[in-house]
Amino acid sequence: MNTLLRALAVLRYQLGLIGLAGLLVLIACLFLGFTLVMPAQHKLQQKLGEMQWLSTQPKSNPVTQVAVLNDEQSLDKFYKQFPSITDLSKVLEQLHQLATDKGINLTNGEYKLINDANNPNLMRYEFIFPVQASYKNLRDFIAAASQQFPTLGLTEVNVKRESVKDPAVQIKLSYVLLLVRSR
Repeated sequence: MNTLLRALAVLRYQLGLIGLAGLLVLIACLFLGFTLVMPAQHKLQQKLGEMQWLSTQPKSNPVTQVAVLNDEQSLDKFYKQFPSITDLSKVLEQLHQLATDKGINLTNGEYKLINDANNPNLMRYEFIFPVQASYKNLRDFIAAASQQFPTLGLTEVNVKRESVKDPAVQIKLSYVLLLVRSR
């Protein structure tokens, strides 16, 4: 320790007052460089890396302007969602085919065509299907029917068993299909 102090005293004597001030300025600059400049340089490198990564990303398409519809056009677009009353037989055929594909037989049913008093442009077609099916087939049919026919609404599922010991279950599916009178 004595030799270190003696070496510092000799260095101070050899450098003089100006040399000692320069040495202190040099030490201060090194300290600032390690505490301020090096971390800032590291952050700069990170940001440059992020910018380079962003420049390699695909450019997004410009947002397209959606045309604003007036009331008549909006109403026309709304009614185009519904199948026409003239397409009723095709829709029922597709529904029966879907039931067959899902393992359900729709041989008979009750059908009613009702005028919608609240909306003269729409008609309600109500039907009830008695079915015999497994739970999985029934669930698959209901899900597929609501997916394929957006204007078809399941209004009621009626499950009836005569006794607890009876394995047969009577199931009735009640649906409403909304139709437009004409286009």
